[in-house]
Amino acid sequence: METVQRATITLMQNKTSSSLTTFEDLYPEEVSRPAEKRNYWVWIYLPLSIGILVIVGIGFLVVRAGFGSASAWADTSLIFMLIPAIILGLVLVVLLGSMVYGIVKLIAIIPVWFISIRRVFWQAENAVQRTGDIAVRPFTVMKSSWAALQESFSWLVSIVRIFKGETHD
Repeated sequence: METVQRATITLMQNKTSSSLTTFEDLYPEEVSRPAEKRNYWVWIYLPLSIGILVIVGIGFLVVRAGFGSASAWADTSLIFMLIPAIILGLVLVVLLGSMVYGIVKLIAIIPVWFISIRRVFWQAENAVQRTGDIAVRPFTVMKSSWAALQESFSWLVSIVRIFKGETHD
């Protein structure tokens, strides 16, 4: 390791300003690690094992003292299992309540926005209806004129029949 450091330092010293940069030149001088390695046993495993021993010791003392019955311990464990479910349920109720509150506030705000949007749609609807009426008008005029003509001729025919003495039966 030490020889690599010396070689790196020598390369850095021999480098002139006009030399081309190589891939190895991109790395700075190697930073040496502390000589001592960290002792993970002291920092991780010792507190973990002490915590486990404390919990087992408390459990042993409780069982040896005969504190409580199996039913009491079952009720206690049931409470500890239900607490997270209750907290989750309360969070969901709060979320639902905030969504309802937000929707109520939006209902008060949205009609103001939609009035202008409704006006645009009403104008578009009226324009479409007027365009449709203009497109259909020649056909309706023709059909109504034909119906009026037929009705007037039927009226003349009925007058002629009356003069001939025919009845409508």
